[in-house]
Amino acid sequence: MANGNSITLVGNITRDPELRFTPSGQATASFGLAVNRVWNELLGDGFYSVDSLGPDKECIHPMVVNRMAAVFRYRDFSVKWVFRTIMNSETYQREIRTVDDQKALFTAVRPSRLRPDQVLASVERVAGELPGKVKKGIAQAFDADPSIPQSDLEGSMQQALLLMNSPQLHKQLEKSGLRNELLKIPKDEQLMHRLYLGTLARHATGTEVERGTKYLRQNKDNRAAAVDDLLWAVVNSTEFVTKR
Repeated sequence: MANGNSITLVGNITRDPELRFTPSGQATASFGLAVNRVWNELLGDGFYSVDSLGPDKECIHPMVVNRMAAVFRYRDFSVKWVFRTIMNSETYQREIRTVDDQKALFTAVRPSRLRPDQVLASVERVAGELPGKVKKGIAQAFDADPSIPQSDLEGSMQQALLLMNSPQLHKQLEKSGLRNELLKIPKDEQLMHRLYLGTLARHATGTEVERGTKYLRQNKDNRAAAVDDLLWAVVNSTEFVTKR
Protein backbone atom coordinates (compact mmCIF):
# COMPACT_ATOMS: atom_id res chain seq x y z
CA MET A 1 0.00 0.00 0.00
CA ALA A 2 1.32 3.44 -0.89
CA ASN A 3 2.29 5.74 1.94
CA GLY A 4 0.01 8.70 2.54
CA ASN A 5 -1.88 10.76 5.08
CA SER A 6 -5.19 9.50 6.39
CA ILE A 7 -7.96 11.78 7.62
CA THR A 8 -11.52 11.19 8.73
CA LEU A 9 -14.20 13.67 7.65
CA VAL A 10 -17.46 13.81 9.58
CA GLY A 11 -20.37 15.63 7.96
CA ASN A 12 -23.28 15.40 5.54
CA ILE A 13 -22.59 14.79 1.85
CA THR A 14 -24.06 17.67 -0.17
CA ARG A 15 -22.79 16.62 -3.61
CA ASP A 16 -22.22 13.09 -4.97
CA PRO A 17 -18.55 12.09 -5.17
CA GLU A 18 -17.05 12.56 -8.63
CA LEU A 19 -14.03 10.45 -9.62
CA ARG A 20 -11.60 11.83 -12.20
CA PHE A 21 -8.15 10.92 -13.46
CA THR A 22 -5.23 13.25 -14.17
CA PRO A 23 -3.24 12.90 -17.44
CA SER A 24 -0.70 10.86 -15.48
CA GLY A 25 -3.39 8.41 -14.33
CA GLN A 26 -3.69 9.67 -10.75
CA ALA A 27 -7.23 9.23 -9.41
CA THR A 28 -8.85 12.21 -7.70
CA ALA A 29 -12.28 12.54 -6.12
CA SER A 30 -14.31 15.65 -5.33
CA PHE A 31 -17.46 15.96 -3.27
CA GLY A 32 -19.35 18.42 -1.09
CA LEU A 33 -19.36 17.97 2.67
CA ALA A 34 -21.35 20.05 5.17
CA VAL A 35 -19.53 20.33 8.50
CA ASN A 36 -20.29 22.56 11.44
CA ARG A 37 -18.03 25.25 12.83
CA VAL A 38 -19.79 25.25 16.16
CA TRP A 39 -16.72 26.17 18.26
CA ASN A 40 -15.95 29.25 16.17
CA GLU A 41 -19.63 30.15 15.98
CA LEU A 42 -20.29 30.00 19.73
CA LEU A 43 -16.92 30.94 21.23
CA GLY A 44 -15.24 32.96 18.49
CA ASP A 45 -12.31 30.50 18.43
CA GLY A 46 -11.67 26.93 17.35
CA PHE A 47 -9.12 24.26 18.15
CA TYR A 48 -7.91 24.47 14.54
CA SER A 49 -7.84 27.20 11.96
CA VAL A 50 -11.23 27.00 10.27
CA ASP A 51 -11.25 24.41 7.44
CA SER A 52 -7.62 23.44 8.14
CA LEU A 53 -7.29 19.76 7.31
CA GLY A 54 -3.67 19.58 6.15
CA PRO A 55 -1.05 17.35 7.76
CA ASP A 56 0.77 20.40 9.15
CA LYS A 57 -2.27 21.90 10.84
CA GLU A 58 -1.74 23.34 14.31
CA CYS A 59 -4.01 22.27 17.14
CA ILE A 60 -4.73 24.33 20.23
CA HIS A 61 -5.10 22.22 23.40
CA PRO A 62 -4.58 18.82 21.68
CA MET A 63 -5.35 16.85 24.86
CA VAL A 64 -8.77 18.52 25.09
CA VAL A 65 -9.39 17.84 21.39
CA ASN A 66 -8.54 14.15 21.78
CA ARG A 67 -10.81 13.85 24.81
CA MET A 68 -13.67 15.65 23.09
CA ALA A 69 -13.23 13.54 19.94
CA ALA A 70 -13.35 10.31 21.94
CA VAL A 71 -16.54 11.31 23.76
CA PHE A 72 -18.04 12.61 20.49
CA ARG A 73 -17.56 9.16 18.94
CA TYR A 74 -18.89 7.47 22.07
CA ARG A 75 -21.98 9.71 21.89
CA ASP A 76 -22.55 8.52 18.30
CA PHE A 77 -21.47 11.91 16.90
CA SER A 78 -24.26 13.77 18.69
CA VAL A 79 -24.16 17.45 17.75
CA LYS A 80 -26.65 18.09 20.55
CA TRP A 81 -24.03 16.86 23.03
CA VAL A 82 -21.46 19.30 21.57
CA PHE A 83 -23.84 22.26 21.96
CA ARG A 84 -24.79 21.22 25.48
CA THR A 85 -21.14 20.82 26.50
CA ILE A 86 -20.16 24.26 25.19
CA MET A 87 -23.15 26.13 26.56
CA ASN A 88 -22.80 24.58 30.01
CA SER A 89 -19.13 25.55 30.23
CA GLU A 90 -17.90 28.44 32.38
CA THR A 91 -16.19 29.86 29.28
CA TYR A 92 -19.48 30.27 27.41
CA GLN A 93 -21.30 31.70 30.42
CA ARG A 94 -18.73 34.38 31.20
CA GLU A 95 -19.10 37.93 29.94
CA ILE A 96 -17.87 38.37 26.36
CA ARG A 97 -14.44 40.00 26.29
CA THR A 98 -11.55 40.59 23.93
CA VAL A 99 -8.90 37.86 24.02
CA ASP A 100 -5.50 39.01 22.72
CA ASP A 101 -3.16 36.42 24.23
CA GLN A 102 -3.08 32.93 22.68
CA LYS A 103 -2.76 31.49 26.18
CA ALA A 104 -6.10 33.05 27.11
CA LEU A 105 -8.09 31.38 24.33
CA PHE A 106 -11.23 29.59 25.55
CA THR A 107 -11.22 31.55 28.82
CA ALA A 108 -14.17 33.62 27.56
CA VAL A 109 -16.24 34.13 24.42
CA ARG A 110 -14.43 36.39 21.97
CA PRO A 111 -16.43 39.22 20.35
CA SER A 112 -17.28 38.18 16.80
CA ARG A 113 -18.99 39.84 13.88
CA LEU A 114 -22.61 38.92 13.23
CA ARG A 115 -23.66 36.96 10.16
CA PRO A 116 -25.74 38.81 7.52
CA ASP A 117 -29.00 37.28 8.79
CA GLN A 118 -28.12 38.32 12.35
CA VAL A 119 -27.30 41.88 11.27
CA LEU A 120 -30.64 42.07 9.45
CA ALA A 121 -32.49 40.74 12.50
CA SER A 122 -30.79 43.34 14.74
CA VAL A 123 -31.64 46.19 12.37
CA GLU A 124 -35.27 45.10 11.97
CA ARG A 125 -35.67 44.69 15.73
CA VAL A 126 -34.87 48.40 16.05
CA ALA A 127 -36.24 49.84 12.81
CA GLY A 128 -39.01 47.41 11.90
CA GLU A 129 -39.57 45.52 8.64
CA LEU A 130 -37.18 46.70 5.92
CA PRO A 131 -37.80 46.87 2.16
CA GLY A 132 -36.50 43.95 0.11
CA LYS A 133 -33.81 46.09 -1.51
CA VAL A 134 -32.31 46.99 1.87
CA LYS A 135 -32.45 43.36 3.02
CA LYS A 136 -30.57 42.29 -0.10
CA GLY A 137 -28.01 45.04 0.42
CA ILE A 138 -27.34 43.91 4.01
CA ALA A 139 -27.01 40.29 2.91
CA GLN A 140 -24.44 41.23 0.27
CA ALA A 141 -22.49 43.79 2.30
CA PHE A 142 -22.09 41.66 5.43
CA ASP A 143 -21.50 38.35 3.67
CA ALA A 144 -18.16 36.79 4.64
CA ASP A 145 -16.26 33.59 3.93
CA PRO A 146 -16.95 31.35 6.96
CA SER A 147 -13.49 29.80 6.60
CA ILE A 148 -11.88 33.12 7.59
CA PRO A 149 -11.08 33.20 11.34
CA GLN A 150 -13.12 35.73 13.32
CA SER A 151 -9.92 37.45 14.43
CA ASP A 152 -9.12 38.26 10.77
CA LEU A 153 -12.53 39.67 9.87
CA GLU A 154 -12.76 43.45 9.58
CA GLY A 155 -15.57 45.80 8.76
CA SER A 156 -15.69 47.14 5.21
CA MET A 157 -16.41 50.57 3.79
CA GLN A 158 -19.40 49.07 1.98
CA GLN A 159 -20.91 47.95 5.29
CA ALA A 160 -20.38 51.33 6.92
CA LEU A 161 -21.82 53.28 3.99
CA LEU A 162 -24.86 51.02 3.75
CA LEU A 163 -25.92 51.69 7.35
CA MET A 164 -24.94 55.36 7.30
CA ASN A 165 -26.39 56.41 3.94
CA SER A 166 -29.43 54.22 3.31
CA PRO A 167 -32.42 56.59 3.02
CA GLN A 168 -34.85 53.69 3.49
CA LEU A 169 -33.19 52.74 6.76
CA HIS A 170 -33.26 56.35 7.97
CA LYS A 171 -36.99 56.56 7.24
CA GLN A 172 -37.62 53.33 9.12
CA LEU A 173 -35.69 54.58 12.16
CA GLU A 174 -37.63 57.86 12.16
CA LYS A 175 -40.95 56.02 12.47
CA SER A 176 -39.74 53.15 14.64
CA GLY A 177 -41.41 52.22 17.90
CA LEU A 178 -38.17 52.67 19.82
CA ARG A 179 -37.70 56.23 18.54
CA ASN A 180 -41.26 57.15 19.48
CA GLU A 181 -40.76 55.64 22.92
CA LEU A 182 -37.54 57.62 23.45
CA LEU A 183 -39.27 60.90 22.58
CA LYS A 184 -41.78 60.32 25.39
CA ILE A 185 -39.05 59.96 28.06
CA PRO A 186 -38.53 63.33 29.80
CA LYS A 187 -35.37 62.47 31.76
CA ASP A 188 -32.17 62.43 29.72
CA GLU A 189 -30.38 59.76 31.75
CA GLN A 190 -33.37 57.43 31.59
CA LEU A 191 -33.59 58.04 27.84
CA MET A 192 -29.94 57.03 27.36
CA HIS A 193 -30.38 53.76 29.23
CA ARG A 194 -33.52 52.91 27.22
CA LEU A 195 -31.67 53.73 23.98
CA TYR A 196 -28.88 51.28 24.77
CA LEU A 197 -31.24 48.60 26.04
CA GLY A 198 -33.30 48.85 22.86
CA THR A 199 -30.32 48.67 20.51
CA LEU A 200 -27.44 46.89 22.25
CA ALA A 201 -29.37 45.01 24.95
CA ARG A 202 -27.39 46.59 27.79
CA HIS A 203 -27.44 49.69 29.95
CA ALA A 204 -25.38 52.68 28.89
CA THR A 205 -22.08 53.16 30.69
CA GLY A 206 -21.37 56.25 32.78
CA THR A 207 -19.34 57.79 29.96
CA GLU A 208 -22.06 57.07 27.40
CA VAL A 209 -24.73 58.59 29.65
CA GLU A 210 -22.60 61.69 30.24
CA ARG A 211 -21.86 62.15 26.55
CA GLY A 212 -25.46 61.53 25.48
CA THR A 213 -27.10 63.78 28.08
CA LYS A 214 -24.66 66.56 27.22
CA TYR A 215 -25.65 66.30 23.55
CA LEU A 216 -29.35 66.36 24.45
CA ARG A 217 -28.87 69.51 26.55
CA GLN A 218 -26.94 71.19 23.76
CA ASN A 219 -29.82 70.48 21.37
CA LYS A 220 -32.75 70.95 23.73
CA ASP A 221 -34.51 73.20 21.19
CA ASN A 222 -34.74 70.28 18.75
CA ARG A 223 -34.92 67.21 20.96
CA ALA A 224 -36.39 64.98 18.25
CA ALA A 225 -33.41 65.61 15.94
CA ALA A 226 -31.00 64.96 18.81
CA VAL A 227 -32.70 61.62 19.57
CA ASP A 228 -32.49 60.73 15.87
CA ASP A 229 -28.75 61.48 15.90
CA LEU A 230 -28.12 59.36 19.00
CA LEU A 231 -30.15 56.44 17.65
CA TRP A 232 -28.35 56.66 14.30
CA ALA A 233 -24.96 56.75 16.03
CA VAL A 234 -25.60 53.59 18.06
CA VAL A 235 -26.98 51.66 15.08
CA ASN A 236 -23.83 52.59 13.15
CA SER A 237 -21.47 51.53 15.96
CA THR A 238 -19.17 48.51 15.66
CA GLU A 239 -20.84 46.97 18.71
CA PHE A 240 -24.19 46.89 16.94
CA VAL A 241 -22.88 44.42 14.33
CA THR A 242 -20.89 42.39 16.88
CA LYS A 243 -21.99 39.43 18.98
CA ARG A 244 -22.63 40.82 22.44
